[in-house]
Amino acid sequence: MTRKALGKGLSALLRDVEQAPVALPVPPPPAPLPAAPAVAGPAAQPGGIQAISVDRIATSSFQPRTRFDSAALEELAQSMRAGGVVQPVVVRPMGSQYELVAGERRLRAARLAGLAQIPSVVRVLSDEQALELSLIENIQREELSSLEQARAFDRLSSDFALTQEEIAKRTGKDRTTVANLMRLLRLPQEVHALMEEGKLTAGHARALLRLEDSPVLQRVLAKRMAARRVSVRQAEEMVERRLPGARKEKVSAPPVDPNVRAAQEAMERALGTKVRIVERKGGGGRVEIDYYSVEDLNRIYDAVVGKPADNPA
Repeated sequence: MTRKALGKGLSALLRDVEQAPVALPVPPPPAPLPAAPAVAGPAAQPGGIQAISVDRIATSSFQPRTRFDSAALEELAQSMRAGGVVQPVVVRPMGSQYELVAGERRLRAARLAGLAQIPSVVRVLSDEQALELSLIENIQREELSSLEQARAFDRLSSDFALTQEEIAKRTGKDRTTVANLMRLLRLPQEVHALMEEGKLTAGHARALLRLEDSPVLQRVLAKRMAARRVSVRQAEEMVERRLPGARKEKVSAPPVDPNVRAAQEAMERALGTKVRIVERKGGGGRVEIDYYSVEDLNRIYDAVVGKPADNPA
């Protein structure tokens, strides 16, 4: 099904609203709107900017922001107490009530300020349009965290089958930025929790993505990074040392007995794989033999035992 593009952000919603934003003075507070009759829709009609009771606006399930800074909300509420609400919210009719589409911070701050009404732009939108507009408007307007943006992009991708290129165009982001942010969702939930708590940044998280094949190691290093409060550069170095094939710091070790080395090399030639002889004090030790597949293990078994395995691994 071909979907009609909504444009970008609130500009598409406000294009036909020519009047200046309405600032509602707080003292004295406006009288509450009378309850709307339970008929086809609410009293307020779509179009223009209207004053709507905050009690008649339900928050949106499409909101990508998961955390709201209480200090910032109080600051916005104080501004509203002094000068009213300058920027309207966007709502859509839901029976005799309304559902918020964009402007949850403003709605929360208005309630915190004790306002009875808030300037609102009413639009009739489908669920798909409301979801897409809410996500795009928040990504553009709000300072969402990297993880919140990643989840918003993922929802645009999963709910609307948008490609990363399409998401980039609709949100004004670079496609590489969209791709890198969405990769953060591959990290374990424990890492996400540390990011949400502000203990790890997106830079730390991007470093951990290099260990994508080892989620256990990602969790361990993430906790260590948070506890030590390491920089992003230090985090990258921690990850670098644990990458496959990374050069290890040489630790001084006692010289290997030439006879042991010769025996090790002979076993490697006979078995066709890497062999390590590890000596212990007192004359004991162990022999380590590498294998790389089930077939390789059976081959080594045949070579050591001298006959095929009865129950192949």
